[in-house]
Amino acid sequence: MAAQGLRDGIAERLNRETVHRGVVVEIQEGGLVIELYIIAQYGTRISEVAHNLMSAVKYEVEKTLGVDVIAVNVNVQGIHLDEGDDRR
Repeated sequence: MAAQGLRDGIAERLNRETVHRGVVVEIQEGGLVIELYIIAQYGTRISEVAHNLMSAVKYEVEKTLGVDVIAVNVNVQGIHLDEGDDRR
Protein backbone atom coordinates (compact mmCIF):
# COMPACT_ATOMS: atom_id res chain seq x y z
CA MET A 1 0.00 0.00 0.00
CA ALA A 2 1.86 3.05 1.21
CA ALA A 3 5.60 3.43 1.06
CA GLN A 4 7.33 1.92 4.08
CA GLY A 5 8.47 5.32 5.35
CA LEU A 6 5.01 6.84 5.10
CA ARG A 7 3.36 3.90 6.86
CA ASP A 8 5.93 4.01 9.66
CA GLY A 9 5.45 7.76 10.02
CA ILE A 10 1.71 7.35 10.40
CA ALA A 11 2.15 4.43 12.80
CA GLU A 12 4.45 6.53 14.98
CA ARG A 13 1.76 9.18 15.34
CA LEU A 14 -0.91 6.62 16.10
CA ASN A 15 -0.73 3.54 18.21
CA ARG A 16 0.19 0.66 15.84
CA GLU A 17 -2.75 -1.31 17.19
CA THR A 18 -5.11 1.48 16.13
CA VAL A 19 -3.67 1.62 12.61
CA HIS A 20 -4.49 -2.03 11.92
CA ARG A 21 -8.00 -2.01 13.38
CA GLY A 22 -9.45 -0.13 10.41
CA VAL A 23 -8.20 -2.49 7.69
CA VAL A 24 -9.18 -6.09 7.01
CA VAL A 25 -7.66 -8.00 4.08
CA GLU A 26 -9.17 -11.22 2.80
CA ILE A 27 -7.22 -13.40 0.37
CA GLN A 28 -9.46 -14.95 -2.26
CA GLU A 29 -8.78 -17.05 -5.35
CA GLY A 30 -8.74 -14.08 -7.74
CA GLY A 31 -6.91 -11.62 -5.48
CA LEU A 32 -7.53 -9.51 -2.41
CA VAL A 33 -10.68 -8.04 -0.92
CA ILE A 34 -9.88 -5.09 1.32
CA GLU A 35 -12.29 -3.68 3.90
CA LEU A 36 -11.60 -0.18 5.23
CA TYR A 37 -13.40 1.11 8.33
CA ILE A 38 -13.30 4.89 8.66
CA ILE A 39 -14.74 7.78 10.61
CA ALA A 40 -15.52 10.69 8.30
CA GLN A 41 -15.18 14.35 9.18
CA TYR A 42 -18.52 16.17 9.39
CA GLY A 43 -19.17 18.17 6.24
CA THR A 44 -17.08 16.04 3.88
CA ARG A 45 -18.63 14.37 0.87
CA ILE A 46 -18.59 10.79 2.05
CA SER A 47 -19.14 9.33 -1.42
CA GLU A 48 -16.17 11.30 -2.76
CA VAL A 49 -13.94 10.30 0.16
CA ALA A 50 -14.92 6.64 -0.26
CA HIS A 51 -14.32 6.70 -4.02
CA ASN A 52 -10.89 8.33 -3.59
CA LEU A 53 -9.91 5.80 -0.90
CA MET A 54 -11.02 2.85 -3.04
CA SER A 55 -9.07 4.08 -6.07
CA ALA A 56 -5.90 4.97 -4.14
CA VAL A 57 -5.77 1.74 -2.11
CA LYS A 58 -6.43 -0.46 -5.16
CA TYR A 59 -3.75 1.32 -7.21
CA GLU A 60 -1.09 1.26 -4.47
CA VAL A 61 -1.65 -2.39 -3.49
CA GLU A 62 -1.56 -3.59 -7.09
CA LYS A 63 1.49 -1.46 -7.92
CA THR A 64 3.45 -2.27 -4.76
CA LEU A 65 2.55 -5.93 -4.23
CA GLY A 66 1.74 -6.99 -7.78
CA VAL A 67 -1.45 -8.67 -6.54
CA ASP A 68 -4.87 -8.12 -8.07
CA VAL A 69 -7.40 -6.33 -5.88
CA ILE A 70 -10.91 -7.64 -6.44
CA ALA A 71 -12.62 -5.02 -4.27
CA VAL A 72 -11.98 -2.26 -1.79
CA ASN A 73 -14.98 -1.66 0.45
CA VAL A 74 -15.20 1.49 2.56
CA ASN A 75 -17.38 1.24 5.66
CA VAL A 76 -18.18 4.53 7.38
CA GLN A 77 -18.39 3.78 11.10
CA GLY A 78 -19.24 7.28 12.25
CA ILE A 79 -19.01 11.01 11.73
CA HIS A 80 -16.46 13.11 13.62
CA LEU A 81 -17.59 16.52 14.85
CA ASP A 82 -15.05 19.16 15.84
CA GLU A 83 -14.80 19.94 19.56
CA GLY A 84 -17.34 22.57 20.54
CA ASP A 85 -19.50 21.88 17.50
CA ASP A 86 -23.14 22.21 18.59
CA ARG A 87 -24.72 20.51 15.54
CA ARG A 88 -25.32 17.28 17.47
